[in-house]
Amino acid sequence: MGIVAGTLAARLAGGAVMLGVLARGISGLKILGNLLVPDAEDLRRILRVGLPAALEGFTLWTGQWLFLEIISNLGTRDDGSAFKAAHMIGMDAEALTYLPAMAWGYAAASLVGQSLGANNPQRARAVTNAAGRHAIVIALVGTLVYLFGADLIYRVMSQEVPVRAIGAPALRFLSWYQVPLALVIVYLQAIRGAGDTRAVLLINFVGFYCIRLPIAWLMGIHLELGLIGAWSGMSIDVLCRAIATGLYFARGKWAQTKL
Repeated sequence: MGIVAGTLAARLAGGAVMLGVLARGISGLKILGNLLVPDAEDLRRILRVGLPAALEGFTLWTGQWLFLEIISNLGTRDDGSAFKAAHMIGMDAEALTYLPAMAWGYAAASLVGQSLGANNPQRARAVTNAAGRHAIVIALVGTLVYLFGADLIYRVMSQEVPVRAIGAPALRFLSWYQVPLALVIVYLQAIRGAGDTRAVLLINFVGFYCIRLPIAWLMGIHLELGLIGAWSGMSIDVLCRAIATGLYFARGKWAQTKL
């Protein structure tokens, strides 16, 4: 309850500060009374982009929750908590890859929006590819860290021997899909920046619900392959989404999105 209250207070304070800054005006941005009246056309355009994005967020959150439920049901009653702990440590360690990729993705999304607004799709494609190349370098660093440092990571982050025994081999396995993960993050963000949120929703929905969850259950629980089995579903999902995203980006339909 304390965490929830703190989060709520921080967001209310941040919103109040933002309103105060915009009321005074900054860098040409200022809240004007006549702009607070809803405009039907503006609302339509916002909903065209926002509704698929909101649905995507909901499906991703639900998919992650279901995936965590699969993780929680790995192993037996005695060692089930060790699987979940190993999973959470692995996801925390993986931040070395996905947080920088998200930053490059946000940058790509902003530049894609600016480029398409200036009627320059070639520049939009170029900045996305540049961000993708940078993300690959970061992902390769993560690959080496997880491949050769998995044991050290789990020794530092857990004192439980079962957690270390489960997590370290799984993290080494996970190291091989860092490049596809970084590319998925960057290129899907770029497509979002173009306003093509429907395509992003479709790619992520199919990846999570048709690939990740079924394979994770099959390999992790039914075939009793443990955390590596469950993470196989995640890895295959990311690889398939990377291929689908790359093909969709290459087609260029995202650059023709009408808002």
